Amino acid sequence: MSMHPLVADLLPEVVEGARRSFALLVDDVPASEVIGFALYSDADGGTVVAAAGTRATYDALVAQHPGAVDHLRWSAQEWGRDFMTLRERGLADPLGPLQQRLDALQDQADDGEGLTFRQLRSSVWELCAEAMTQIHTSGWFDAYPHAVRVVEVSDHELGAEQQVGWIERCNPPAVAAEFAAYVGAR
Repeated sequence: MSMHPLVADLLPEVVEGARRSFALLVDDVPASEVIGFALYSDADGGTVVAAAGTRATYDALVAQHPGAVDHLRWSAQEWGRDFMTLRERGLADPLGPLQQRLDALQDQADDGEGLTFRQLRSSVWELCAEAMTQIHTSGWFDAYPHAVRVVEVSDHELGAEQQVGWIERCNPPAVAAEFAAYVGAR
């Protein structure tokens, strides 16, 4: 899937902001305790949020919901570490400045100037996937051997093939195969 050029221009900012956000989100736990990193957006493509998960949070969630082991592994919004965590610690979200640019693109969508709402939405989702892919291929995630990498869209049903494609791009093959089995694809 391709990105609209207006969204593609945001990629360097998202890659750098996500790396910085991830580092801040897990700077208080050993790398071996990090179970996941994610970039997610909403159904409108109006946000880009970084999230991280730790073994302690995951284990606590599994104790509360023992039937949701796989779901909790792949559901970044359940992990409990995102921009709100940074705010609580008195830190600025490195992806925060991006929000103004996304808001401006939302205002511009469907104004007759060439960017449709559908293009914007799918481009922002692809922006998240491509940023995670670039961070993966740079080797940054290698320091976190137990961490899955997730691209997610909240409040929107995506096809399993699209989800699997994103996961394949930013995870080792064995991890991507686990995700494909989880969502029942392939």
